[in-house]
Amino acid sequence: MPSIRDFLTFGLAYVGMAAFLTLTLGSFNWPRFRALAKHGVTATGHVVVTNCGQHSTAKVRFEAKGRSVEQWNNVPNCTALRPDDSLSVTYLPEDPNVNLVGSASGRLSNETVSVALAALGMPLFVLTTLWMRFRRPRGQRRGDGRAG
Repeated sequence: MPSIRDFLTFGLAYVGMAAFLTLTLGSFNWPRFRALAKHGVTATGHVVVTNCGQHSTAKVRFEAKGRSVEQWNNVPNCTALRPDDSLSVTYLPEDPNVNLVGSASGRLSNETVSVALAALGMPLFVLTTLWMRFRRPRGQRRGDGRAG
């Protein structure tokens, strides 16, 4: 049976790994999606060209602050899109180059769930695998008073 020390070691390692993964994975897309969900403005964009073989991307053009912005974005249903099709684009008013196609709040929710699942599930998997691989049989543990 595992000791209190084993549970504390596992718990501390789990919390440390979960925190590390949350901070690391959450730093990629989460801040941008949060800023867009909180401060984003919606505009109608138009497909310029698609490149569905490259992560379902399309070049989208939209108007922001009186100027035309044209950028590559991930798009849903890429293969169904044709040049000049309309799409909803969310962008930051202070920097229209920060934008995405579709709902920023939907992307934020999806990213939050993905980061949470990875941060909670991965440490559990890794630590359980390591514990099963390296645990010692009962008679071979240090300090249990048995020869071996």
